[in-house]
Amino acid sequence: MILDKELQLASNMALGNVATATLTNIVDLGSAGRDLGKYPPVAVIIAVTEAMTSADSTATCLFILRSNDNEDMTTTPTTLYTTPAYGVTDLTLGKIIVLPFPQGGMAAADRYVGVVKTVGTQNTTAGKISAYLVFEWPSSKVA
Repeated sequence: MILDKELQLASNMALGNVATATLTNIVDLGSAGRDLGKYPPVAVIIAVTEAMTSADSTATCLFILRSNDNEDMTTTPTTLYTTPAYGVTDLTLGKIIVLPFPQGGMAAADRYVGVVKTVGTQNTTAGKISAYLVFEWPSSKVA
């Protein structure tokens, strides 16, 4: 799998406090429903670069792959994929989570693509992730 800096959504981003937030970067596809031809299926991969912890080990985190026709992602976004809520014991160092685009790939997406993280139950005391838009991934890692 090749990672492209221009397709990076986050680099060692802290999971943080109970809140919902868009990851650091948004990818501009150039146009909505972009046809990428014969590329393999498209996904966002999230790599845990620091294990998640919380005071009572009850923090959770889920990820939502979204697209929007505005770069600031403030209008009604299109939800493309949602992971289950992961607990402290799930988000360990080295864990890879794959958020696949739905059937039809990029054709389902608006111009801008991003990922939202939602930390729930309790603030985290540690935990970082990196995320990339990719065109190939280990299929055994789909969330």
